[in-house]
Amino acid sequence: AFPSRAEGCHGIVPKELQEGWVSMENLQKLWLKHKLEVKQTTAVSNFMQRLSLLLPRSNGLFLIPTKLPKRETAFRCSDKDRVSMLVFDFRGWLQSLVDSLLPRLLCKVLSDSRFQADRNHVFRDYAEVQYIGTVKFRLCQDPEDPGLLCLWPLDGSKDDHIVSELVAEIEKYMDELTQEVFRHLVVRPGVFCHGCHYSRDHVRDLDAIVRRPSRFPAFCDQTGEMLDEANEMPPWGLCRRKHVLEKVLENRGQ
Repeated sequence: AFPSRAEGCHGIVPKELQEGWVSMENLQKLWLKHKLEVKQTTAVSNFMQRLSLLLPRSNGLFLIPTKLPKRETAFRCSDKDRVSMLVFDFRGWLQSLVDSLLPRLLCKVLSDSRFQADRNHVFRDYAEVQYIGTVKFRLCQDPEDPGLLCLWPLDGSKDDHIVSELVAEIEKYMDELTQEVFRHLVVRPGVFCHGCHYSRDHVRDLDAIVRRPSRFPAFCDQTGEMLDEANEMPPWGLCRRKHVLEKVLENRGQ
């Protein structure tokens, strides 16, 4: 639907496509050039928006997430940064999915009015986004391991309750996307294991941590060593645990 080369459009459409942003006028020119009728372009546009492949923006442009350029400037995250991350682990045979899932995840996120992003900070593999005007975060591939898709709350995001809400929203969107690819695929969110010495990239199942009764000690599932409960999960994870426990008590009361 978005060919990398288009002739007869005075060079405008190819340039816009390379940047990932295009006006509906030029998008229609492109589709008409490829034998679509005018009445069909609206249907194609609606269909692609439904698949999170096209996103209308308030400035009259459309975002084509899969055509966004990759971030040119390299970045690194410290161990301190990794403590607060939510991680989706696609390493192994699923790793090739990250290149297509991350742009579509970004499209789903930005279609929600609670999320805002500056065009200059939106790339195919990295984006800085703001949630309800208070929490800033990054959606990105791990700079050291492209098989990991990360939600990275930035410094200044001190409201752990709102960050916990944000995490739940991203999980919901990710679940929708993975179900579109493989109906029975479930990619469980995780967090980096901060207390063990197995690997800097060892990811633990977030739900297993949250639902573990606090009276039981925590162990690394790779080394078997006991972990410090205070460092077992990010600060926002404690809000998530509280919410889960409240739901359990509520269900028992019914």
